Amino acid sequence: MPWLARWVQDLIVVVFFASAAYLLLPENELRPYARLVMGLVVIAALLAPAVELLQWEPTLWAPRLAPAGEEAAALIADGRRMAAEAQRRVLDEGRARAEAHVAGVAELALGGPPAAVEVMWGPEGIERVRVDAPHAGRDEAERAARVIAGLLGLRPEQVAVAWGATEGQGGAGR
Repeated sequence: MPWLARWVQDLIVVVFFASAAYLLLPENELRPYARLVMGLVVIAALLAPAVELLQWEPTLWAPRLAPAGEEAAALIADGRRMAAEAQRRVLDEGRARAEAHVAGVAELALGGPPAAVEVMWGPEGIERVRVDAPHAGRDEAERAARVIAGLLGLRPEQVAVAWGATEGQGGAGR
């Protein structure tokens, strides 16, 4: 509890100096503004412990709070499991947003919504993109494949746009 005693001492000093400064001020129209400023200083002194708590870094306390032996190992395993789960969630959310972005880029390139968009992922990110555009012609599909590759930073061979009403007609960018 030494921090509490130190805080009370600091608070007493701040209130004393604010009161003394207020008494020394001349009686004029600036006195209410000075009183406001001194009141804010006292409020800041009152809130100092709360601000310190908001800036508290829990990892600094971890070595003192960690139990010994097997309990510590279980705590570490739980932490690693939680970190892996959080990383998986972030990765899934990122992939969902990236796939929505790819679909938007494909819609922009085709001038309308594609029938389907498939994104294949590799260890470094997007590996291939396949877009089904049954209402597009061959030239439009090839142009769309170039635009999609350019906007996504992919090589043209990584983007395939299937065009035409039948599945066997091939695609652009293959």
